[in-house]
Amino acid sequence: MTHSKFIPSKRRREKRMSKWGSEGFASGNSLEGTVRQLNPKAKQAMYGAARAQTIHKGTWNGCAFNAAGMQLGGSINETVSSVSRAAEVFGLSENVVQKFITAWDRLPGSNEESTKELIQVLEKVGLFSEASETRLARTIRVTLYKNLENQLREELEAAFESETIEGVCEMNELLFANA
Repeated sequence: MTHSKFIPSKRRREKRMSKWGSEGFASGNSLEGTVRQLNPKAKQAMYGAARAQTIHKGTWNGCAFNAAGMQLGGSINETVSSVSRAAEVFGLSENVVQKFITAWDRLPGSNEESTKELIQVLEKVGLFSEASETRLARTIRVTLYKNLENQLREELEAAFESETIEGVCEMNELLFANA
């Protein structure tokens, strides 16, 4: 028995995916999620570019990062025509750049409609918000747990030292014999 019977062909996958509509899983939330991962420099440059011209999908010529790079202007030519160059120019990881490009290229509708949607998403997310702000709650939670863990460890060590727990001497010997 070969594995090919269990792996659907490309045609079969496309037929199954067509049931979900032309948008597939890449809805407006997908673009919003990737825009939230951008830093203010990238968001502001994209916003300026989208307000000035139509942003193109499926090509580097006139794409969101290329147009945003041209918005930076100045004496430096910020032409963007690769994932690595976009990451370098905007100070992003290549993963964040690739996620945005994937979400952008999958948007349904014309370039004009997608450009309008990008403007709306940028305005909703905010041009000055940092990508790290979305991770703040997780950082606080981890810090809180670490602080609680340290507090409990200190209380346990104090109880060991005071020998108020029955059998603490034997437990200390077992726990710290190999330390």
